[in-house]
Amino acid sequence: ALKEEFKIGLFASKSPKKRNKHLEEVKIRNETSNHEEQATLTTEENMGAVGCSGGLFEKISSAFRENSYYDYKLGARKRRVKPNPDPQRRDTTTFMTDDELKIETRQPSHNWIETGTGNIGRMYLEILSCQNLPNKDIGGDVGNLSDPFVTAVYEDGVMQTSVIYNELSPHWMPWTKRAVCFNMMRSSSVLYLGVLDYDLVTQHDPLGRVAINVNNLKRDTVYFLKYNLCHSSNIEDRENQGVITIRLRIEINNLKAALIEELKPRPKIYINVEKEKSFRVLRYTCFGEDDHDEEDFNAAVMKSYVYEALQYKNTVLDTIGNALHSLMFWRGQVRIFSWMLPLHSLLFFCMGVVLVENPHMFPSFLLLSVAWVLLATNTVRVQHPSPWKRCIPFFKYLEALVGFQVIKGKQHIDAYEGWRETEELEMKCKKQIEESEEVAKATEKKMQRLQELRDENLLTQLGTNNLIPLEVFVRLGKYQAWLGEILKKIRMAKIIILWEDTNLSFWTTVFSLVVGIFSLFLPWAFILTFTGRAVIWGAFGPHMKVVDYMLTRSKIKNEEVKIQDNKSTIVFDRYEKLARIRREETVKLKAARCIRFGKYMIKVPSFNLAWYFDYPRPESTAKPWKKDPTALDMQETRWLPRQQLFGTMIPRLEKLASQNKDQSERKKKLMETQLEELMVT
Repeated sequence: ALKEEFKIGLFASKSPKKRNKHLEEVKIRNETSNHEEQATLTTEENMGAVGCSGGLFEKISSAFRENSYYDYKLGARKRRVKPNPDPQRRDTTTFMTDDELKIETRQPSHNWIETGTGNIGRMYLEILSCQNLPNKDIGGDVGNLSDPFVTAVYEDGVMQTSVIYNELSPHWMPWTKRAVCFNMMRSSSVLYLGVLDYDLVTQHDPLGRVAINVNNLKRDTVYFLKYNLCHSSNIEDRENQGVITIRLRIEINNLKAALIEELKPRPKIYINVEKEKSFRVLRYTCFGEDDHDEEDFNAAVMKSYVYEALQYKNTVLDTIGNALHSLMFWRGQVRIFSWMLPLHSLLFFCMGVVLVENPHMFPSFLLLSVAWVLLATNTVRVQHPSPWKRCIPFFKYLEALVGFQVIKGKQHIDAYEGWRETEELEMKCKKQIEESEEVAKATEKKMQRLQELRDENLLTQLGTNNLIPLEVFVRLGKYQAWLGEILKKIRMAKIIILWEDTNLSFWTTVFSLVVGIFSLFLPWAFILTFTGRAVIWGAFGPHMKVVDYMLTRSKIKNEEVKIQDNKSTIVFDRYEKLARIRREETVKLKAARCIRFGKYMIKVPSFNLAWYFDYPRPESTAKPWKKDPTALDMQETRWLPRQQLFGTMIPRLEKLASQNKDQSERKKKLMETQLEELMVT
C-alpha cells in the first residue's frame, strides 16, 4: 500500500489523500517494483540498504538476461524495454523495436511530481531519452555498461528519474518516473539537468550536464528539445558527452506580473539533502566539474580564465570595429519587410550632430546609448536565422507591460529550421575570428623578432632554480580568484547585452531609456558648471590654508580625535549589534534547514554565469500545445515538500509562518527602525 508520508527531506514525497481506483493500481505496482524502490535520491536516503540490495540484483540480472532478439515476422530487431514494461501491457511492452520505442517514449507521462514554491506559473518537464552516453563501468565487453539517471534542478525544486541499468542510449517510458511540474518563482530562472551513472557503493559518476535558459520559450507551446551534454560550461575545450532529449512546456499566469516580479532582488535559494552522495549529485548538476575552491591555484583553470579574458578582448575589439564600419558606411542594419535599412547609422548621425553642438548633453546621450546598444543587440537576436537563438522582441515585452497586448504563444518550429543559414553565419564568424587570430600571431612574431634584434645585453646569464616557492602558489591562487570574480562580472554584462536573460535586459533597457529621456530636460550646462565651481572653489581655494591651520592646532586636534573616536565607537556598536542579529537569524535558519531537510546544503545559482551557453540542437522542434484528454490530470500528482522557510524567530514553512505573521512583522519593523536610526546617524 501507499505510504502516508516519507521521511522529511529534499526528495521526500507525500501521496494525496484520495485517488481513484485506476491510479491506486498503478501506484501499487510502481511501489512494489524493485527499480522504483531504489531509483531516486529520495529512496536512497529513506530506504537505505533495502534499495541498494534491490539495485544490485537488478544490475546483475540486467547484464546477463536477453536484451534483444530478432523478430522474423516484423523483420526487425526488438530491444528489451528498460527499466520495466508497462504493468498494464506487459506482453506488448516487454520488447519493442526502435521505432516503437521512439513512439512510445513520446506518449503522455503517467506519473507526475509537483514541486517548487513559486506561483507565477508552471513548467512541465519530461525526460525522454539520452543517446551515446559514455561508459563509466568496467566490463563493457560483457554488457556491464553505465546505469544512467537524470537529476533536474529548478529554483528550489528537484526531481530525479528512474535508473536504467546497462544502457548508453536509455529511454524513459511514460510509466516510469520521468515527469515533474515545477512551480515557478521567476520566469528567468535556469533549468539544470545532470546525467550521472548510478553506483551502489561509490560516488555516482558524472556523464554530462546542461543549463537551459527557458525565458525565451513561449507559452502554450510544447517543445521537444535536444541538447549536447558537457561536463562544464566554463572550460576552453568542451567535449560532447552525448545528447539528452526532453519535452518542455511553460505556463505563465500573468506575464505583466512576471515582468514586475523581476524588479525584486532575486532570492537566495538553498537546497538541503541528508547524504553527501546526494549533495555531490546536486553540485555537479548546478555547477559541473568546474566547481572548485577559487583560492586554490589550478593551472588549467588559470589558463582557461586567461584565454576567456583574451577572447572577450578580441570579441569586443572586433565588434566595435565592425559596428563602426557599418555605421560609417551606412550599411543595412534593420530588416523592415524585405529591406535592410541603415537606421542605426541615421540615429548615430543625428545624435552626433546634436552632441557636437551641445556637449553638455553627453550624460543624457550616454544613458540613451546604453539603451540603443541593447535595442540593437535585441534586433540582431530577433533576426537570427536559428529560431533557437532568437529572443522575444523588446516591444513585445513593452506591450505586455503596458497591457495593450500579451506576447503570443503557440510557436511552431520544424526540425532543422534555419539550420543552413545558421551554419553559414557561424562559419563566417569563425573565419573572421581565425583571420584576426592569424594577424595577431603574425604581429606577435614580428614584435618578438624585432625585440631579439634590439637586444644589446652582453651579460652572461646563469641557470636559475626552477622550483616555485609555496608563497607564489598562494599569491597565484589570490590572482586566480580575483580574475574569476572579474570574469563573473563580465559574464553578467554579457548576458544583459546579448539578451540571454531577456527579463534583466528588458528592465535595463527601460531604465536607461526612462532616465536618459528624463535627463534630456535637465539643465546640464548649469549643473556641470555649478558642480565644477563648487569643487574648485570649495576644495582647492586659498581659504584651505586657514582650514589647514585650524586643523593642525594640537588642542583642537585632540578634542576632535576624542569626539571622532566616541562617534565611531557608537556607530561601530550599532553595526555590530545589527550584524549579530542578522548572524543569529542566519544561524537559526541554517540549523532549522539542516534539522528538517538534511545537513548538506547547496546554493542554486540565480544567474547562468557561463562562458558558453547551451542551445538546442537543430533537430529540436516545437508545436502549439493542445490538451490531451488521455493525459493525467495534474491534480492527481505526488507533491514534494517545499524547502523555503519563513519567519525570523522560528523558521517555518509558509503555511505555519502565516499563522505567526504578526510576530514576524513586528520583528521586521524593529530591524527597519534600527536601520533607519543608523542611517540618520
